[in-house]
Amino acid sequence: MMKSTVQPLNFFSAVMLFLGLMAGQTIIAFAAALCIYVFHIDYASSSWFMLIGYMLSMVLPLIFYQFFVLKPKGLDLKFDFKKNTFVTYILAFPLMFGMMLIAEYLVTLVPTSGYFFGNLYKSFTNQMSALAVDNVTMILLTVILAPLLEEFLFRGLIQKSIIKTGLNPKISILISAFIFGAFHVYPWQFVGAFLLGIVLGIVYEKTKSLVLPILLHAFNNLISALIMMKYGPDTTQGILPIEPIYSFLIGVGIFNIFMLAFTFYFRRKASIFEG
Repeated sequence: MMKSTVQPLNFFSAVMLFLGLMAGQTIIAFAAALCIYVFHIDYASSSWFMLIGYMLSMVLPLIFYQFFVLKPKGLDLKFDFKKNTFVTYILAFPLMFGMMLIAEYLVTLVPTSGYFFGNLYKSFTNQMSALAVDNVTMILLTVILAPLLEEFLFRGLIQKSIIKTGLNPKISILISAFIFGAFHVYPWQFVGAFLLGIVLGIVYEKTKSLVLPILLHAFNNLISALIMMKYGPDTTQGILPIEPIYSFLIGVGIFNIFMLAFTFYFRRKASIFEG
């Protein structure tokens, strides 16, 4: 079984991750300029451009971390893939679904009109429309690549490296979830990513494995992709066909019940192991 080689977060490793992200963004910007001025291609409506750009943004921080942080120490980047019990899956998926309902409602509270939010929302829906043009690309990006690469980076590397500094795990989860939300840029994505990042962070911290966070992330993104494919990117259609406030309250109930059960289960496992 692989054991994580992630090191405690320090200024140098944080800078390397940031430079990796900036390198990806620079390459994307250069490629966008080539598309417009040389090849006369509207990259903004191209799903393949979005796919390649996304991969560069996610992979280059991992590459920079590998070569500038770990290699000098004779290490290679590895992550935790410990197996989970069946009960863990039974508890984690409803936990995630409850937070999905909560996030779905709170996202609708973010304004979509006005000078600032209106223009930003238009840019957001244009980007989602470009992604939704090709269902295969959308599924590949959101259900396969995003869960893998984002969990590697945000839970397996960033969250773990913060926790290894000795910071309280709860604070570490909130910080990594905030960074995860900020990476998604748009306010409507930030709210959902931050809240779901908290669940993914809790599950990762309890299971010490990326397997379940990756599956939960894929589950959330699959539901979102299916809704987008059916109703389009500019929709407030909820996960459940009921009034949003009731969906929210159901989500709060499901989340709290399974959060208690999930916490109790791992406390019991810990007490049995210690005994």
